[in-house]
Amino acid sequence: MRLPYLITLIFCLFLVVVKLSEGKTVNNALNTRVLDQRIDLNAIANQYIVQFKNETPLIKIKQLFIDQVKQKPPLSTDLDNYLQQERLKMEQRYAEYKENLAKVIMQLRSRDDLDKIKQEVLGPTFLFAINAMVIKNITSQEVQYLKTLPYIRNVTPNSVLRPLLMDTVPLIEANRVWEFDQNEGLCAQSGKECLRGKGIRVAIIDSGIDVTHPDLGGTQERDFQKINNGLRKITVNAAYSQNFALFGSRLAYASEDKVLIYNFNTKQTDILNTMDNNYQPVRMVLNDHALVYYAVGLHDETPAIFLYDFITKEHYRILKTRWIGTFDIENENVVFTVGAEGDEPLAPRGQDNPEIYMYNITTKELKLIENNNLSSYSYFPQISNGKIAYLKEDFDFVNNKFVNDLMIYDILTQNKRVVRITKIETIKDFDRSKIYYTTSDPQDRLYNFESRESVVLFNANVENLALDELIKGEGAGQEVYPYRFVTTRVGYLGENTVFKDGSYDKTIYVQQLNKNSYGLVNIKPNAEFFVANQNKVCYDSDKFDIYCHDYNSGKIDYAFEKLFNEKVIGGYDFVTQKPDPRDLEGHGTSVAGIVAGYGPLKGVAPDAQLLIYKVATEGQLIAALERAVNDNAQVINLSLTTEGGLESKDEDPDHSPSVIAVDNIVVNAGVVVVAGAGNSGPKGDSDCWHGGDGTSNSICAPGIARKAITVGASYKKDYESTDWDQNPHVDMVTAYSSRGPERWIDDHGQEQILQKPDIIAPGSIICTAGLDTMNGTVCSTDAFNNFYVSFNGTSAATPVVSGAVALLKQKYPNWGPEQIKVALMNSAIDTGQAKNAQGSGRINVFKAMFYQGGSTFLRGDSNGDRQVNIADAIASLSFLFRGGNAPLCSDAADANDDGQVDISDPIFTLDSLFLSGQHLPEPFPQAGFDPTVNDDLICQ
Repeated sequence: MRLPYLITLIFCLFLVVVKLSEGKTVNNALNTRVLDQRIDLNAIANQYIVQFKNETPLIKIKQLFIDQVKQKPPLSTDLDNYLQQERLKMEQRYAEYKENLAKVIMQLRSRDDLDKIKQEVLGPTFLFAINAMVIKNITSQEVQYLKTLPYIRNVTPNSVLRPLLMDTVPLIEANRVWEFDQNEGLCAQSGKECLRGKGIRVAIIDSGIDVTHPDLGGTQERDFQKINNGLRKITVNAAYSQNFALFGSRLAYASEDKVLIYNFNTKQTDILNTMDNNYQPVRMVLNDHALVYYAVGLHDETPAIFLYDFITKEHYRILKTRWIGTFDIENENVVFTVGAEGDEPLAPRGQDNPEIYMYNITTKELKLIENNNLSSYSYFPQISNGKIAYLKEDFDFVNNKFVNDLMIYDILTQNKRVVRITKIETIKDFDRSKIYYTTSDPQDRLYNFESRESVVLFNANVENLALDELIKGEGAGQEVYPYRFVTTRVGYLGENTVFKDGSYDKTIYVQQLNKNSYGLVNIKPNAEFFVANQNKVCYDSDKFDIYCHDYNSGKIDYAFEKLFNEKVIGGYDFVTQKPDPRDLEGHGTSVAGIVAGYGPLKGVAPDAQLLIYKVATEGQLIAALERAVNDNAQVINLSLTTEGGLESKDEDPDHSPSVIAVDNIVVNAGVVVVAGAGNSGPKGDSDCWHGGDGTSNSICAPGIARKAITVGASYKKDYESTDWDQNPHVDMVTAYSSRGPERWIDDHGQEQILQKPDIIAPGSIICTAGLDTMNGTVCSTDAFNNFYVSFNGTSAATPVVSGAVALLKQKYPNWGPEQIKVALMNSAIDTGQAKNAQGSGRINVFKAMFYQGGSTFLRGDSNGDRQVNIADAIASLSFLFRGGNAPLCSDAADANDDGQVDISDPIFTLDSLFLSGQHLPEPFPQAGFDPTVNDDLICQ
């Protein structure tokens, strides 16, 4: 029989059995459990990612240039100049896109203020891994209209990212790998580097990291002195500012019905009982003359202001009041804002009608300073050099709106004068010729009364930061969300320094004015409240302990001492646009510990280095992916999902922005991306159910990226029962782990099938590094303290695989992502479970490391039986015309190595076998990345 007739017969046989199943979609409810709880979900709900047609991302342009150079080097153009020119061209086109988009929205809204529309709706752009931009504050009707524009490919929601919640090293035999060197000798005998991930950079895109954790480099805090030594007890909610006070050598703080006064010189603590033990002090201020404190009644007594005179030893009450703002004190004068005054006040006027009083300690005179048209921001009067500064509301007839006037009251002359400072909103501190304030923009600013100049403090422009790593990535640091760390109200002027709190991240920032740059006072974010006097800084921890530090403003670059360490070598916080991606949730810290922790619990690759990027939305995820490539990451870990996954055609792998970015990065940058499958299995959450009950079609994005290594979760040992399974056994896939395959209808109306996950790894009841403040279960063993927590999820399984990839990259530095993926899949332990749950099986990095010396498959071996024959052509035809029901071995099915699996591949195989046609290409002819499209297929 002639070969063409054979091919035709086989082809027709399979055409008869072609069967297409219907695609299914399901709407998923919003899951508010996000990577960063501070995200304004309402604001994010109106944000979308717009993808553009006929554009090629810079990462592809870069790879095309490199490929061209290999064939025929250009005479004069170098890569950097070429990319810069292409970027400029692209930015010009994007400027036109933005202009057109703004005009469209303006017309849809029947408005004529184009510049304001641009400010309202245009967000950051992405040029590197994907051609897209964020657009915000638009309606669903406007989204539908934008999709009709000829230059727009797709519009998808800017999804919120959710986390996918290790003693797993022996189970995957990573500890055996550690015994060998790169030449497969025993490193203990050869003296060469052991295979522990050294020199490999793993990027973790997650909720940040605790760099002070001993397993993650243990970045040292500054030298803080603990003051209270367990003496402090809080029985009343003291969530106020000024809940302790600092001046000179004294620190005062409350404990039940007492005020404790610590002396830094003598290191002794004096105890001052309140005048009435039914009161507890909650707010205070002091100087060398006196301590003034505001105390609340434990049994509904009217709150009152008390004073203790250090000179005369008098202790008495100034007045009762039901509401008070902050205090300030200088020499013998105390200034404060109250809602009503007197021992037996009438109905309290409340904080919307404040009155400012001054009390003289020597004369005991209480004097009303102001009670007319005070601003609602007047709760923070300040006193300095015999003058009182406060805010008063006035009407600006020119701009037709109310504004705040800065009022300066001279205590000696009793004169008042107005200082008009643009947009002043809150006074933070006042020191002779300077005033530290916030604006309505918001900004922190410093005004000099002598020069009448106002300068910005703590500049939020990331390009001007001096903390270790500056922004290098494409599109990085551009997304802004409703909260910004410049808006807090606690701040102090020191000696050539300014201190402020970070509000949401519980951190103290310091700016050295002579250097016009700022840094951190404390690294670990547990400063609930702080005070500063001169250059001494004290903070109140979340456990009511008080710590103090003497800041050395004269030390060169003292503000910018290294934040990172030998383990965590860099990163960025895309949520708040700061270079310090500290973890407030604990999730990212735990993931990092599984990848590369070095302590009582070893990570899979304990010598690997980490790059940490903190994100909370899909747009930030794309920016972090681009930054990771530019920071030379070799592995990227994604233990997170976008909410909803494949809930519509617009979110299939060919439309999802994050998935496109992942695949582009793997193909064109050669970076291995490891992604969690998700926790939407039959007994997990339903966020990625795309039909049915999660038993299939429940993989989340970006785990649906074809080029990513997608990881499901299994048990590390046998248990009697868990919250998800009864009597689970080792290697059993957890009931919450998402299942494949994924099905969707493509743009041509055809059903597509994507086999996922690729592999499984231990991901249930995993003990790893965690925040000591994290709400997790502490690992139950005497060897570990509260630095280690136990949790579950494909989040824990994914970094196991990322660590394994780091080990493979150390031994085989020239292996590309596909080689690593195939090695891990072909060497996995088949647990006997369904392919849609376990993929190729449970990872075993030792077998992957030495799997046939790196020759992981034969070109044309479609069915993975380690030989090439007619059965492989039949397997390929079965896959092509029966929707993937037959086994297929990944890249090997691309017999002619043209980058895709199609009808030409079985024909090429048969021609090679029976007609002496071209030889099958080598699996990896250039020892680099092999650009096969269908890398999602599972190899038997």
